[in-house]
Amino acid sequence: VHADLSPEELSASMDERGESLYVYFWRLFYASIDEYAKDPLGLKNWNMMSAMLSADSDNAVKVMLAYEMTDLSMHSEILGEDSESAVIGARNQRAIDVLKERLAAGDKKIAIFYGVAHMPDMEERLLEQLDLVYLDTAWVDAWRLDTRVDVE
Repeated sequence: VHADLSPEELSASMDERGESLYVYFWRLFYASIDEYAKDPLGLKNWNMMSAMLSADSDNAVKVMLAYEMTDLSMHSEILGEDSESAVIGARNQRAIDVLKERLAAGDKKIAIFYGVAHMPDMEERLLEQLDLVYLDTAWVDAWRLDTRVDVE
């Protein structure tokens, strides 16, 4: 079941919040400057490039992507306060609204697939709006990575 905003709805939600691609561009620009300040010589990138040129470059690329996708510090700098942003908050609310509809329709097996930046806000909405209770975390491997590849 599709549970995301359409491009038009996302644009309208951004307008309501005073967000725009221009705002996101400048947030990305300043977040990039902060990242550069953490590694002005580009050693992290050098290590990643070296790993990508290694014999096991497929695994190295997966490790590099996994590292970048799970770096939440840059996400928050770009997106701002998660629950207030259109990109996270409004889209998460749509997913919660559709989830409520599916539960009311009697669906029993449900999964919501979103990126890592959505998860803190999504968890808060699930607990508050659906009165769910956290019981357990079960990790499922999306990729099997050889952790011997050093990307830092």
